[in-house]
Amino acid sequence: MLLFRLGDYTFSTDIRRMFRCVDINPMHAKLQNILWRSNPTEPLKCIQLDTVTYGQKSSTYLSTRCLLELADRYGSEYPLGAYILRNCTYVDDMCFSNSDLNVIIQAKLQLCELLSKGSFYTHKWASNDQRVLEGIPNDKRQFDDLDFQKDNLYLKTLGLKLNMQKDCFVFSCPEAFNKEKPTKRDILSYISKFYDPLGFIAPIIMKAKAFMQKIYAENIGWNQVPSALLLQEWRSFAFKLSQMEPFIIKRNLNIPSKAQLQLIGFADACSTTGYGCCVYLRVVDEQGNATLSLLCAKSRINPRNKGTLSIARLELCAMLLLSKLITRVYDTLKAQLNIQDVYLFSDSQIALAWAKTEPLRLQAFVANRVRLIRDLTDRWRWLYVSSEENPSDCLSRGTDPDELRRIPMWLHGPSFLQDE
Repeated sequence: MLLFRLGDYTFSTDIRRMFRCVDINPMHAKLQNILWRSNPTEPLKCIQLDTVTYGQKSSTYLSTRCLLELADRYGSEYPLGAYILRNCTYVDDMCFSNSDLNVIIQAKLQLCELLSKGSFYTHKWASNDQRVLEGIPNDKRQFDDLDFQKDNLYLKTLGLKLNMQKDCFVFSCPEAFNKEKPTKRDILSYISKFYDPLGFIAPIIMKAKAFMQKIYAENIGWNQVPSALLLQEWRSFAFKLSQMEPFIIKRNLNIPSKAQLQLIGFADACSTTGYGCCVYLRVVDEQGNATLSLLCAKSRINPRNKGTLSIARLELCAMLLLSKLITRVYDTLKAQLNIQDVYLFSDSQIALAWAKTEPLRLQAFVANRVRLIRDLTDRWRWLYVSSEENPSDCLSRGTDPDELRRIPMWLHGPSFLQDE
């Protein structure tokens, strides 16, 4: 999804019946026997499945491994197609973007030819430009030409809602929650409908996580109703969700060709709720204008079964979470972008001092995390930022659905980084 935000033109597609396209080794097919009969009077039939089967833990690995084998065997012949299989594919879904229309059309052709060598075939093609879809039959497209002319044409891209015309991700309340006496199961089921792998609305999700932790603390069953006090808090949260206007994030980061690029990370912890981190891409164009765009965020709820952790230790946990996230983001983007530098910020002087101390001089809990932070981020700089200018502050505390859009720092970073 990070790479999907780097170009003007996009396409997405998925492999039709992917698991059924992969044969199982005949000597293992006997492990996929099914005993079946339509009614009790018939004799049992033994049906043997000779392709990868839905529901098995190994199925996703086996089919993905076949795609990587195609990329390894024919990568020199189809470099763009192999790149998509290695970097832009999640199980059977593929998303690719590029600012050169000719490149993206060539990538589409190479992908189809490369997949056909493994008897994989694509369907549900979609793009933000109809020229990309030329040559794709209508029955293999997600939308037809009439659909594409509509103002609100939405596509689910790896679970995220994408407005094709406006080229932006849209987050909205799935549906109003109207149960009068919801059980613990009902509440968790409703919260789970918010799918946000990149953490664009992580402050809202943190609020929901904190509420679920309160319910777990009551030690009630899945089909039991929480206490009246928690129900009142939940109804308030659910009402604010239902009133939340759609939260919109531009897909395309619009990076100029000669811009200077930096990754900026922030970490923060809250003693009562949790800790988290967020990563921004800072782009400085030739005129010296700097813009920040939220790339991703992660959060963790404070543990309650391991005793009370000090705020400094929670801040250190946030720094470790940021270290892991920024490393993953940097390794993902470095092949496509020339990132000049990486800067990491925390508003905890104690945690920053620990990170500069030799681990042998620290207690085990702190030393283990400092060692990991150093291993991951030794090439980059850790700096101090005040809490007022730390965008991850709203993430660690959690934010009500109606408040997040009133925090411009969340999407665009602190103002001091927008200065040249």
